[in-house]
Amino acid sequence: MLIKLIWKINPNKFIFKIQESDCLSLTDCYSCIVDEKCGWCSIEKKCILGNKYGGLFKSCLGYTYSICKNA
Repeated sequence: MLIKLIWKINPNKFIFKIQESDCLSLTDCYSCIVDEKCGWCSIEKKCILGNKYGGLFKSCLGYTYSICKNA
């Protein structure tokens, strides 16, 4: 299984690794939104890497961050 590693610089200029597969392994909205680096796609019913502005590398319909709508 290929795990994609993404490097991101936070506001304090520290570098840390994020594993995209962490979000993809979450299978319901509630477990997804608890993880601050993930957002929920309600139409596709999948968890993706994202923030309050949307998916970081993927887009989806019905994207939500930190709240479950119609769950």
